[in-house]
Amino acid sequence: MKNSFGLKRLDFKTVERYDRQAEDFAGFDSFEDLGDEFAMANGTVASRSTEPYVINISNAGVGTETAIIFGRNRFVGQPNFGSDPNITVAMAIATVPYEQMLQQSANEPFEIVKIRLSSDSVPQLDQSFEFVKTDSNGQSASTPITVSSYLSPDQFQDSLRDIDWRGQVDGNTHFAYPVLAGESVTMSIYIQAKVNVAKPLMGKGAVTEFSKARIRSFKN
Repeated sequence: MKNSFGLKRLDFKTVERYDRQAEDFAGFDSFEDLGDEFAMANGTVASRSTEPYVINISNAGVGTETAIIFGRNRFVGQPNFGSDPNITVAMAIATVPYEQMLQQSANEPFEIVKIRLSSDSVPQLDQSFEFVKTDSNGQSASTPITVSSYLSPDQFQDSLRDIDWRGQVDGNTHFAYPVLAGESVTMSIYIQAKVNVAKPLMGKGAVTEFSKARIRSFKN
């Protein structure tokens, strides 16, 4: 049925269906997640994937300094968010401040499935770093990540290191990453799952599972 302008009228059931779909779009975790909602509304199921969190790290000092990545509960009130004075940590997306990512890592914990390091400096890429978990009761535990042990013989790009490593990031966990004097590195963090505490309010599970990270692997 059309109105006087030649436009098709929507019956009540159609409007009601659109309203339900609009409610489903709230609280999505990625643009691919939003695409899944459209796909499911049309009777199909799309695979979920997510873009990485990409962080640029640089050291303007004359010696090696340590960058602290994440660790919101411990470092949010400290100068430079816990990193040494000459370290700069910034998101690759200019419109997203690092502090936003820091807060989100505590409010929406996630599981890492892969880390990619990119730099023009091979010595910087070969720097080992630590994954540290602390608690308010004073307990602390660290796991070393030896980058060279992940190097595949099939990898011929000196400017990249792919690390197949799994770990859970929340407000009490952080990376302590040494950065050589005058060097910079990009850390791309691919996630397997993320918690969104708002989703149960819409009748959905709090944990979003993502498909395999969209990144070329150099392992056989």
